[in-house]
Amino acid sequence: MHILENCILCEVWNDILQSFSGCSLSLQSAQIELSTAVNLMRSLGTVLQQMLDSLDEYEIRGAARTTNHEYKTAKCCKRQKTCNDATAHSFSDKETFRGNTFIAITDKLKSSLEHWIKAYENIDKTFSILTVFSPTISRSEINEGIKHLCQRYSDDLPVDFTKEFLQFVEFTSLSDI
Repeated sequence: MHILENCILCEVWNDILQSFSGCSLSLQSAQIELSTAVNLMRSLGTVLQQMLDSLDEYEIRGAARTTNHEYKTAKCCKRQKTCNDATAHSFSDKETFRGNTFIAITDKLKSSLEHWIKAYENIDKTFSILTVFSPTISRSEINEGIKHLCQRYSDDLPVDFTKEFLQFVEFTSLSDI
């Protein structure tokens, strides 16, 4: 690899893929709880945010992979200036790489991740009452959780499901299930 940008991207993608791979393995577990899945995905968002502040570190690691330590200069056509044009700011090659490549990658990943986090949060909110109930949970929390579940699945759950669920909670507390 002779291009600095490619070496930097190798380092960036290595970190991204390692983080996502570990999270993916955990998410595929049949034993994972929904709230844990949501927290795992949020942690990936934190990793991506921290990466945004680490371009200099990736640049050092990428430079160690190549003998070329200069950014590739992008060739582009220059705009014809008119007398009314203010002096336009031109970005360095590093700034161009940061804005057009590095930030673009992390922003796209973050927005996709936020979409999935919202989906997992919605599922967690809907079904959490079925996974976290205990004899110590208050009736208002049970009513709130069951109300949300019944609204979501109004065609599938009977009207008196809250009463049935309260009886089930009482049964489990007496039966040591």
